[in-house]
Amino acid sequence: MAYLKNMPFKSTLLALTCLCLLASCKDEKQEETTAPEAPATLQVQISDDFTTVKYPNKALILYNDLILYNKDKVAGNKISGLYGLIVDIDSISKDRLALTKTNDKCLQHNFVYLSHPKIKGWVYGQDVFEYLHDDRDTVFTLQDIEFRLYATKNFGVGASDDEGLTFCGDNNPVVLYNSKYKAETFVPMQADTVYNSNYMVMNASDGWEDKLKDARLIDDKLILTIHREYQEGSADITIEIKLLEKGYHGKIIDVVKYDEQ
Repeated sequence: MAYLKNMPFKSTLLALTCLCLLASCKDEKQEETTAPEAPATLQVQISDDFTTVKYPNKALILYNDLILYNKDKVAGNKISGLYGLIVDIDSISKDRLALTKTNDKCLQHNFVYLSHPKIKGWVYGQDVFEYLHDDRDTVFTLQDIEFRLYATKNFGVGASDDEGLTFCGDNNPVVLYNSKYKAETFVPMQADTVYNSNYMVMNASDGWEDKLKDARLIDDKLILTIHREYQEGSADITIEIKLLEKGYHGKIIDVVKYDEQ
């Protein structure tokens, strides 16, 4: 800055001030361009309202990890080791909400407040399956062992609503209880090309409807025949469920298909 030596004092002071302002603007601009962006999960802006309603029920978790949210829909801690857990539901959001701005009802779910020693707080309802308590619930006794079969669903709109078919799809995992081992949990299924699910389901969707047709007990193996009614045709699917002390293991042992008459 040798050229400043020959300038009058006032001019020199003015020049230095301008240089400082330019340097400051440059630093601010650099800060703005290098600031890290907030994670996508923290940018959730779903609705101005998160009205809650009491909703006592039970639910099945079929995901290993769930994220907890606060009532502003901001993501917090991730809880792990939850797959297959049965938990209590305390409350839900009054409305179904999406994790992104969208009008697609298939992407909208209730938030659900879970209460369990492993997890307590608000989670997104896409990831938990509530007990439905509908006509698919079945209680039966075989060889003095009581069995209870429950269908479940997540907190999405499902295959239909008050306006008719939604074409959103639906998935209804089964929870099975037996009095011998006091086990109440889902039924993992052995991989099979016919039965496209990792766990037993009792669906009632726009694709097909399942109903329990027969139940037998041979030693510690529960044999269930599920009648599946498709839009065209039907099938009887026989499932062998091995009773274990802490759960079940299921596999398909027979499938009989019927053509539409």
